[in-house]
Amino acid sequence: LGYGDTQGGLGLADGNNEMAIAKKYVKKGSGLDYGFGQEKTGAYPKYDQLNAVVLQKVRCPDAGINDERQLTPNLKPSRSSKSSSSVINNYNEDPASSAKLSNRDFSQVFEQENAAIKSNMPSISIPGFECDYVLRLTGDNDSYEAPFALVDDLKQGYNPQHISSGTVGATSFRKV
Repeated sequence: LGYGDTQGGLGLADGNNEMAIAKKYVKKGSGLDYGFGQEKTGAYPKYDQLNAVVLQKVRCPDAGINDERQLTPNLKPSRSSKSSSSVINNYNEDPASSAKLSNRDFSQVFEQENAAIKSNMPSISIPGFECDYVLRLTGDNDSYEAPFALVDDLKQGYNPQHISSGTVGATSFRKV
């Protein structure tokens, strides 16, 4: 079985945008929680919509495979005029989440809880084969990615050796 830790999310503040995945280890059959808030400021544009997709990245150099495919084309983050995000709040409350976010004064919030991931292949990294997952959020011309792991089960404090070091060590989204 492939295990992941029960704690730890990913967060980023970039300009007037804040975003988070509540937990970076997601048990197969359960869903992904993500949130994106935009602060009230005239210096930055407000997005009309936010597109969210899950990508599966599979690499097997010996077979010549370096594939990226969109697994969940129909993620539908809800848009509201709330001043804070419940997902970002859950991320902030996790003691293992390192970069806390202000999560206030938003003019709009996009979020989705328990977003289904259409895959049965867990995240794995072994010599000659790797399978990783990424959440990509795109608003206007800005895109952000966050790696996460799809695992068979969760264990408190577990340090997974079978998942890519890039995913295990990730603490933030990255702008792409």
